[in-house]
Amino acid sequence: MDAPELLLPVLPFPSPLLEGAGAGILTLEVPRRLTGEVLGGLAPLVLPADRRLYCVDGANCFDPYAFSVQARRRGLEAGEVLDRVFLTRAFTIHQLEAVATSMVRPLALARPRPMVAFLGIDHLFLEETLPLAERRRCLADVLAVVRELRTAGMRVLVTHDPATPGRDWWKRAVEGVGDARATVRPPELPARTSRRKGDRPRGHGHTERPPGQTARARAGALTSQEELPLFG
Repeated sequence: MDAPELLLPVLPFPSPLLEGAGAGILTLEVPRRLTGEVLGGLAPLVLPADRRLYCVDGANCFDPYAFSVQARRRGLEAGEVLDRVFLTRAFTIHQLEAVATSMVRPLALARPRPMVAFLGIDHLFLEETLPLAERRRCLADVLAVVRELRTAGMRVLVTHDPATPGRDWWKRAVEGVGDARATVRPPELPARTSRRKGDRPRGHGHTERPPGQTARARAGALTSQEELPLFG
């Protein structure tokens, strides 16, 4: 079954993903620059008392500003939500492996169960100065921890960039760990219209925009807010 495609904002996240009694892993293909906005969809789920989100960032893609914007768009106090988000970054595959095994694995014993997100999990494994066998071993260790979290009854989000042909050895392993997968893509912007030499846009070179509407708000108007059930 093909992975569903989601347009930004894809939020609120489908509630079966991170709410309810069951456990599960979602693998999400999302361009790195959009990861912060996607994570903003978790904001309403972080707000309940004692609910926490632990992020392991392997691609330096967590954007607290984008996360805050998405939280405020949903009528939430951004500071209160961010206080429940815990972030650690890894800069090598061995750091990522150590974080997963020594810091994330113990979260399986936490109560109430937190949410865990591995962000840009593919990024560090593209470093070709390291032997492929070593990269495969480290990735297998990280994904083993992801499976352990699911066994412990937790919900886990794993994001990765679109794969580059010829450098996608990791994709089958990452997507294989998921109970469901989806693809996030940005909305298509209207095609530019060509104009003849000498033509000038209205406003003598100034771009018109609706009163009181920011560029970010205009971009949001181009997106779909349909909720897609990823877990049936």
